[in-house]
Amino acid sequence: MSQDVAPNRQDEIPTVGWVSDPNGRGTLGLIISCLLTLGFCVWSAMHLNIPVKKETQLQYWLRSLKWVALGVLIPELVILAAWRQWLSARKMGKEIEVILDEEASKGGHSPRRYKWTNVHSFYAGMGGFVFDVDFFPSDSKEMLPRHSRLTLTASGVILLAKCGHLPDIDRDFLWDKSKADGLAKAIVCLQAAWMILQTGGRLIVRQPVTLLEVNTIAHIFCAFVIYALWWSKPRDVHEPVVLQGEWVRPICAYMYMSSRVSGQKLKGLITLSSWIKPELDEFAWYPDPGSELTSELVLEPIRLDSDSQEGQDTNFIELQYRSVTSPVSTRSSNMSTNEAKTVVNGALKKRPEHTLTGLPDVVIKPTVEVDNSDTFEKQRNRIVACEEAVRTYPAIYALFSPPNKPSIYNIGSTVWLKPETPHLVTDTATNWPSDYYLPGISGELMGIALWLSSTLYGGIHIAAWSEYFPSHAERYVWRMSSTYIASAGMFWVLMCVAGNQLTWASDYWVRFVQLRAWKIEYALLGFGATICGVSYILARFFLVVDAVVSLRQLPAGAYDTPDWTTIFPHL
Repeated sequence: MSQDVAPNRQDEIPTVGWVSDPNGRGTLGLIISCLLTLGFCVWSAMHLNIPVKKETQLQYWLRSLKWVALGVLIPELVILAAWRQWLSARKMGKEIEVILDEEASKGGHSPRRYKWTNVHSFYAGMGGFVFDVDFFPSDSKEMLPRHSRLTLTASGVILLAKCGHLPDIDRDFLWDKSKADGLAKAIVCLQAAWMILQTGGRLIVRQPVTLLEVNTIAHIFCAFVIYALWWSKPRDVHEPVVLQGEWVRPICAYMYMSSRVSGQKLKGLITLSSWIKPELDEFAWYPDPGSELTSELVLEPIRLDSDSQEGQDTNFIELQYRSVTSPVSTRSSNMSTNEAKTVVNGALKKRPEHTLTGLPDVVIKPTVEVDNSDTFEKQRNRIVACEEAVRTYPAIYALFSPPNKPSIYNIGSTVWLKPETPHLVTDTATNWPSDYYLPGISGELMGIALWLSSTLYGGIHIAAWSEYFPSHAERYVWRMSSTYIASAGMFWVLMCVAGNQLTWASDYWVRFVQLRAWKIEYALLGFGATICGVSYILARFFLVVDAVVSLRQLPAGAYDTPDWTTIFPHL
């Protein structure tokens, strides 16, 4: 990298301990320069989502310091979170642009005053739009248990746009909420650029580079990537935009019932969010007899072929739905609010064949947490409000469709529509990649991006392979740690590629994460993952700590200042 130092010649290099600053580059100045650059880069790069309602100062600092620590120890995880949010914001912007263009062409609303931008998409995706019961109309009846505020997910914002209620907000108003200081960012970027320039100059004239500088530069590059991904995201916003109006209550009721926040709460050693079924999953939409909706769906008997009837009752007839074109069934889900006033007659009721979801059939079973705050009156109020949303908005009605396999309860005059249950609202906007954001790419590709970042991080530290180390033990542990981080990242990149390309590998992983594999598999893989995970954390920790500890003994040349006239002769 700079001066190649052979292990058997390391003891021959003249070294120094603490060096005072007044005579030039010194130990204290080196420490302050690197730590300030590292701290400012990581701190200013963090653009976290809007916190929970009434977050205290202590909670704010703990949340911020947690992510700063993550940015120092495992910066590629922050890059992954920023990249996932960037993908979701980009997709949201494209979908909303299409919705608004269709809305404008129909002329159902007055023209929007402000254009939807990337800043709007990031703001909406960071929990910028919420339902708050304190802002409901004063005569509203209670309907939400446990929750005083619900945050719209990215999918919830898209549905809000389809219903014609997307807030028309000036970009400058949203940016004014941001605490990002352009001058502070510029100073941090200049400081980081100066450190990179200094290190490059030392490499050109073959002067030693300290391990602390190597570690700091690795974090600088990570911070630049995070800056680029979160460039349009407002920073340090504490208060969202509260949605208000007479229309809020029915849409809020539907979004709540469609989301996992309305489902049974599970507790146990391991619980997965996919196990929680939303409340709406227990219901179906029953059109009024003789309404336009019932005429659009007919039950058509289709006899099974001879091959499929072996071992079955030969009189068995499979009943399937067949759609008949009608004004109701062909309505677009993007209709404006004015067009949405057409009433779809019907009601929400429990599906006749529905049994309570119960616990998943897995090897490690959770238990159900009893909720005493949800009264019968609250449930009845939100069902009534949800029915109003289905009747009023074609975009919501379009999320109800015939079940794939009609049951005996569908025969005759009873026809019902099964609801889709997209995740539309949540307690608070999560920073970590999840279905809170719009789907962008597969999980395998997300894993590839994460582990490639780890490989690059380890590779930067491998570049210090031949630098000076105070002891042979530190030299070998540094090499092993950086190599392990880079090779572990490459190994998991290959595993993600295999999962993306090989069907059996993908199927096994799905079965594994759903806790449906054998217990011995979890024991073996859990043991191996624990060993590898602890080793990975220790390796990361060593690189950070040794970068500072190694300052106790450095080559004398590490404190020499590059002669810039040698690098740039015409200065």
